[in-house]
Amino acid sequence: MKFALCGIRKGRILYSTKYIGPFILALFLIPFFAQAQSYDIGISDVINPPSLVRSSFTPKVVLTNFGSSTATSATIEYSINGSNVQTYSWTGSLPQGQSTVVTLSSMTPTDAIMTLSFATDGSVNGGQSDANNTNDEFVMSVAYQTAIASTLPCYQDFDGWNLSSTDKACGTNATLYNN
Repeated sequence: MKFALCGIRKGRILYSTKYIGPFILALFLIPFFAQAQSYDIGISDVINPPSLVRSSFTPKVVLTNFGSSTATSATIEYSINGSNVQTYSWTGSLPQGQSTVVTLSSMTPTDAIMTLSFATDGSVNGGQSDANNTNDEFVMSVAYQTAIASTLPCYQDFDGWNLSSTDKACGTNATLYNN
């Protein structure tokens, strides 16, 4: 038997029996009838840090329930460059399709360019296995820039102006430059 999909109207699938085999039709229909797994939770986004950091930062991630059952607990693992993995135990009530922002413990930059990894550990609600671990992890690159020195040379070219080491405009370690 051959089928050709002609379209969908008012929730009904219109088809003809002339062109496409039933296997192709089944491939087309699978997404319409696929159901969410019971337990499926993951990191869908990272709100903080931005792509450039200058000091320690407090990560904020978006935890999303992709499953059909309400999630009540999950463990989030996070690290910089894959070392010193930290864990955070989240508890709450997260219905199907809902998300929540989770604030994690502070992290200290280690390299000029870092890879940050945030992931759920594969279990939901105290031991239920996560049915889809392809959406568990969020990986991002972050650049670390050290602060620019706050003591810069002070330059004044006023005639007859004397600069003393107690002058507040340039700080206590001021240097006089003559033009």
